[in-house]
Amino acid sequence: MNIVIAGASGLIGKALIGALIANNHNVMTLVRRKPLNDNEIFWEPQSGIIDADKLIEIDCVVNLGGENIASGRWTKAKKKRILDSRVKSTTLLCETLVKLDNLPSTLLSASADGYYGDCNQKEVTETSPPGDSFIADVCRQWEGATNVCRDVGIRVINCRFGIVLSKNGGALKKMLPAFQFGVGGKLGSGKQIMNWISINDCIRAMQYLIENKNIESAVNIVAPGSVTNTEFTQTLAKSLKRPALFPVPSFLIKMLLGELGSELLKERCKIIPEKLINSGFQFKYPDINSALNEILK
Repeated sequence: MNIVIAGASGLIGKALIGALIANNHNVMTLVRRKPLNDNEIFWEPQSGIIDADKLIEIDCVVNLGGENIASGRWTKAKKKRILDSRVKSTTLLCETLVKLDNLPSTLLSASADGYYGDCNQKEVTETSPPGDSFIADVCRQWEGATNVCRDVGIRVINCRFGIVLSKNGGALKKMLPAFQFGVGGKLGSGKQIMNWISINDCIRAMQYLIENKNIESAVNIVAPGSVTNTEFTQTLAKSLKRPALFPVPSFLIKMLLGELGSELLKERCKIIPEKLINSGFQFKYPDINSALNEILK
């Protein structure tokens, strides 16, 4: 298949490219600099620029990326970048795709587990309603930008990613130094739900969705074993054979991170990957212990 990836430089994008090439797919990437070869296509979402002439005979498009939501306080400017980097880029990409002479058959577009907001540890599935938080609103608009593709018959999958666990990037990489030195611990009360998935299962699930033509619309890309922050930190410490004796107080998190800190302390929802489970997808690492042991071995 000919597959185009936007957001290829991120944790998921890099891993997905390697897996797709290993399975003999032809992969092209959208880049915001001068292309270095025929497999790179220039675009600049903030300026509404994309080299559509190179989008020829595309079978599938994977739309990833966006401003890092956990890199600093949520100022007014930061929140605008979080929203624009997702909605503007998705809108440009989708409006370009629907004008192509040969439409791609499939679009996988990123979203996030924040879609469901804060629901105090209730279980939710893909059919559950959105929350009313800032991130939930971002996800609604992000997913809404793909409707133009759905309207012309492109199979659209909105990938609601949980925390993707990898020692090469993302949240786990940031946590590891503290825990390796034995000074890690839970955040606040530790009751916050963490919906996670190993990078291995994440990439396997995305390839599965590309190939399985019977699945569309929203899909929760999370493992079936959600855990609390306390359970996660205890398991991580055990995997590293280190203690986890240094909790970070709630007041300090809020003081340092403001609204982002408050978001991190919410108990959130237990997200069930119902569509993946019901369609027959098999998780290699369905529980946090097996996932962390594999990642950190």
